[in-house]
Amino acid sequence: MGSAAAWRCARAWIHDVLIVPAAHTRVLDGDLQTELYEVFHTRPIARWGHALCTPVINVALLALCAEVTVQLATRGGHTEIDGAIAGAAIALAFYVAVHGAWALVMAPLLALAVLGAHGLREVLGAHAVSGAIVIALGAVWVQTLSHVFEPVPPPWSRAASFGTVRELWERTSIARIVALAVTGVLVFPVLELWASPRVWPLQIAHAMRRLGWKHGSATLEERVRTIHRDARAGWSVPVER
Repeated sequence: MGSAAAWRCARAWIHDVLIVPAAHTRVLDGDLQTELYEVFHTRPIARWGHALCTPVINVALLALCAEVTVQLATRGGHTEIDGAIAGAAIALAFYVAVHGAWALVMAPLLALAVLGAHGLREVLGAHAVSGAIVIALGAVWVQTLSHVFEPVPPPWSRAASFGTVRELWERTSIARIVALAVTGVLVFPVLELWASPRVWPLQIAHAMRRLGWKHGSATLEERVRTIHRDARAGWSVPVER
C-alpha cells in the first residue's frame, strides 16, 4: 500500500470514528460547537436524553473531583479548596471564555451541581469513587444510545447529506456495519464523556432560544438545514473508499 492510499485509509478511519474530528479539537470555537450541537441533536429523544443525562454525568464528575483537595499558596501558607468547587470554577471560566458573558447563566447551575456532587458523595459513602464512576458511565451509555434516533451523518451515510438507517443498510456492506457498530460501542461513549462538560451550556442556550432568546437563532437554523442537505457546506467532507 502506497503512502497516498495509506493516508486515505487513515483519514477514512478517523472520520468513521470521530465523524467531525474538529468537534473534539476546536473546543474553544463557540460558534462551531453550537452549530455541531444543533446539527447532531435534532430529535426529541436525543435532546431529552442529553438534557437528562448531561447534568447527571457532570454531577458525578464533580463528585469525583470532590475526592481531591486543591491547595493554593498564600502569603500565610496555603488555602485548601474543595475539588468540586475548583472544577466548577474552571468550568465556568471555560464557558465564559468560549461563549461570552451570557454563559454566566451557568453559575447557579454549577453551584447546584456542586451541592449535588457533595450530596452524592455523602450518600455513596465509602463507595463514593466507584459509585460516581458507575453513575457517570451509566448516564454516558444512555446519552450515547439517544443518538441512534438521529439522522445518519456523513461519512456513515456514504453521501454528502445526512441519511436514514434504512439507507445505511442499503448502501453499506455487512463488514462495514459491524465495524461501525464496534466503533459505536467502544469509542462513542468515551467521546460523550469527554464532551459532556462542554455541551452543558449549549443545551442551556438551546432551551433559551426555544424560550425566545434571539441570539443568532435564524442564522443557526438555516445553517443546520443547509448542512443536513449537504455537509460539504459546513465542516464535513464525506470520505470515499
